[in-house]
Amino acid sequence: DLHLLSRRQRQMCIRDSFPTPQRIHSTIQDLMVATGRNIMKLRKAAGLSVREMQNIFGFTTPQAIYKWQHGTAMPTIDNLVVLAAVLDVTIDEILVVQREDIVQFAT
Repeated sequence: DLHLLSRRQRQMCIRDSFPTPQRIHSTIQDLMVATGRNIMKLRKAAGLSVREMQNIFGFTTPQAIYKWQHGTAMPTIDNLVVLAAVLDVTIDEILVVQREDIVQFAT
């Protein structure tokens, strides 16, 4: 119990319960990577190649698709809408927004 701890110990417990900027950044990166893996999984389940996705979006190169799949970039909102329609899923099914989801989509 917190009331049994010294003032300094309570302050440390409270401080440690808040995420640091580094932990927040790490979490965001983890969620982006998990979302990317999910995009790849959904693309494959839809039977689409990266090249086909490139053509659907009208991209001159496939780099944007690869960046989405690797989690180094996220689709813009308008591209998310198109992606959801192409993959026949909702936007919520594309985005990984909870840490627990990372485990589910990591494999």
